[in-house]
Amino acid sequence: MRPEPVLSRRVWRRFGSTVVAVLGLAAIVGSGGGFPDIDYDFDGPWAPIVSVEPAELTVEAAGTAAFTASAMGTPPLAYQWRRDGADIAGARASTYTLVGASAGDDGAQFSVVVTNTAGTATASGLLRVSPWPAVVTADGDFALADWALGPVLADPAAPAPGFVVTREAAGGVAGAFRMIACALPAGSAEIAVLQSSLPSRYDPAQQGPIYVVDFAFAFNRLATTTSGETRVQPVLEQGGRWFAPRSATVYGSPQWMTARLGGYTADEFELVAGPACAAGVACPDFGAGAAPIAFGLLTGVRIPAGSPAGSVELGVDDWRVDVWRR
Repeated sequence: MRPEPVLSRRVWRRFGSTVVAVLGLAAIVGSGGGFPDIDYDFDGPWAPIVSVEPAELTVEAAGTAAFTASAMGTPPLAYQWRRDGADIAGARASTYTLVGASAGDDGAQFSVVVTNTAGTATASGLLRVSPWPAVVTADGDFALADWALGPVLADPAAPAPGFVVTREAAGGVAGAFRMIACALPAGSAEIAVLQSSLPSRYDPAQQGPIYVVDFAFAFNRLATTTSGETRVQPVLEQGGRWFAPRSATVYGSPQWMTARLGGYTADEFELVAGPACAAGVACPDFGAGAAPIAFGLLTGVRIPAGSPAGSVELGVDDWRVDVWRR
């Protein structure tokens, strides 16, 4: 399949500045991050560093919210959780759990202060509470009829990179997966393929306005015969425009990784393909009466100048989107 030749380099640069490379670990900007266990075999003491997972969490009213602190530093480490800056009595474990979340907890900031003899570190997570359960679309089978191809961002125009999308019956996280095989000419070249899940179609006019959206997927750079970067981003399509959330790009490694990206409101998305948004108009629009929305993926490959022509195979599995309503 020959993609339409459109300029994509500035789009890649824009999102490339907000990603982290993944070398055997799922390290996602905006996901809350995490730190591996480290054996300290050097002189100290070393002040703590900490992250909170998840960085943004949405639960249904009356549900349970749990935040976990991932910290490292010279032990012993002391923990104190806070809500909106005020200490929570007795909350001194590495995990904080709120049972029976209510509308009054919506927007609360839960932070943890970690202290040792060398210093203090703080990290936080945001809680959102929806009055309704999430509308969930999950795909681990990847029937080709369930997915539609959108615009293809490619450079150079000639000879243009190409791609083929297939459903592989085995080899994924748990069997079938979706594979995108990209063929790139020599030199500096790149391609990004936008795809939407047809079963994920959500109609705010019928189903209600959207509060936030969560994404999850597994991703693998399966094979390559040339050097370069591979990436995947969650996207949504509305009215012929395609949007991706800022700070939500994953670079792949040659093994299956799981990415969980959550808590995206409408103003955290920006246009990546399609006509420009009119000034002063919600774009995308998550409000009541808005046009239907389909969710999906952007998968891409970029090779630097001087690279030989070659191919790169990308796999996606366990794709999921959770739509939380107001």
